[in-house]
Amino acid sequence: MSYAELFSSAPEAIIEIEETYLRFLIPVARGWKSHYLPFQGGDVFGALRHHVPELLGAIHAVSLVLWNEAGARILPFPVTMAEKEILEHLNLKREDYFGTNVEMVFALRPLALIDQKNREYLVSSVTRGYFNRLQNIFTELGYNISRITTAFEAAIGRFQQQRKLLGHHGSACIISLGYSQVHMIVLRQGEVIAMRTALTGSVKELENRLVEALKLKTDKIEEYLTGRVENPDSNTVEIIQQNMRELLARITPFFAFIRSKEKERSDQTIYLSLPCLEIKGLKELLEQSFSLAVKPLDESAVNDDSRSNWLQGILYPSTVSLLPRKPPLFSFILTPRIIWLFSFFFLCTPFAFIKINHDMVKGQMKALQLKEEKSRLFLQRDEMTKSQQAALKGMSDILLGELPKSVTAASLVIEISKRVPANVRIVRFDYSPNTSNISLSGIALNTETALSFWEALKRFPWLTDPKISFSPGNSDFSMGFVISSGVIH
Repeated sequence: MSYAELFSSAPEAIIEIEETYLRFLIPVARGWKSHYLPFQGGDVFGALRHHVPELLGAIHAVSLVLWNEAGARILPFPVTMAEKEILEHLNLKREDYFGTNVEMVFALRPLALIDQKNREYLVSSVTRGYFNRLQNIFTELGYNISRITTAFEAAIGRFQQQRKLLGHHGSACIISLGYSQVHMIVLRQGEVIAMRTALTGSVKELENRLVEALKLKTDKIEEYLTGRVENPDSNTVEIIQQNMRELLARITPFFAFIRSKEKERSDQTIYLSLPCLEIKGLKELLEQSFSLAVKPLDESAVNDDSRSNWLQGILYPSTVSLLPRKPPLFSFILTPRIIWLFSFFFLCTPFAFIKINHDMVKGQMKALQLKEEKSRLFLQRDEMTKSQQAALKGMSDILLGELPKSVTAASLVIEISKRVPANVRIVRFDYSPNTSNISLSGIALNTETALSFWEALKRFPWLTDPKISFSPGNSDFSMGFVISSGVIH
């Protein structure tokens, strides 16, 4: 084993999770081997528990491509928002964006700027419960999940891997016709500019119609879709063709929207991916309907086994994962040989690690001393605060004992307010406890009203010898006045 092989990334399998089947893409020698495993009753987790240990053997790293419970859509956000803020915003507003209160996991692929203030993002999502259950199952089985992504992202990653091989230039539309969904993705110069998801045209919808109308079995349906039936029933063919026409009815508005955004139309190419079944006649129908070249997404997809190669798109570096990636430095093949190598290394270098440990202890001691110094200063400030608090309490006790014996500004205001006539407005009230004097400024309707208020204050027992004066510059409609007096304690 070379050093490059020793510290290379651990080999990992790719698992496609659909509504009724699992597809495993397992690395063997210098290639890949595909396994298609249908399961009944929709128990995807039971199927994973049963088949993962059986098929993966010594491989303990997996990447997952999801169709179910997962989706994607393009949303605009201000360029000033960081991705962390966008993720928090999506969690808070998931009902507005996705029409559900179910907790979700999100991942972002930044797209082009709309204008100077806004940018579009391709938001991949999966329900939190489904996501957590997948992680728990693989953890229980002893496997490490490297990536979890949507079928959207895997298709985009495979296109990026194949661009040179495909000789592509200009705009590309990827149509991925899966079992449960149909994905349409448009890229310009390798960057996503639009996407759609539809249920119409999926293999599942075709199966449901044929089972309901003609009571066909699944294996017979596959023979019709792939064109292996020599003398096909006319009703069955009509249902299949009707489904294709409905699929085109979904795709046509999408193409119209894309063409309205494109300056040129001659450089568009459709790349067709059929991960579930090779549907006979679909390629020719798309070419006739849109007058565009239609090519397979994977040029090597010539049979059922190699057609699953599109799953390798999850390994493309820019493919967005719903699971945060671990640094590659800490991912390598753990074998008995490596275990012995590390054991020998640790046995031969004990003193170096003792020194490292000693340095760590010294660092921790310094950190503790710093914390102790901060704590000591805090306790000193606390003692000072306690003494100041005791002094304030003593002053407050004295004040509480003296206040009931003396007149306060609050009591004066309350009692004087009771004597204010309806046509008098108090503008200012000044009280000086040091000189025991008050000054009361106000406005009255006329002189008689002000004098009436002054007479009432003269009879107030807490005031001594109130005097009134009138302000200069009074108008015909109001009279300003000032009343000053001493206060009896």
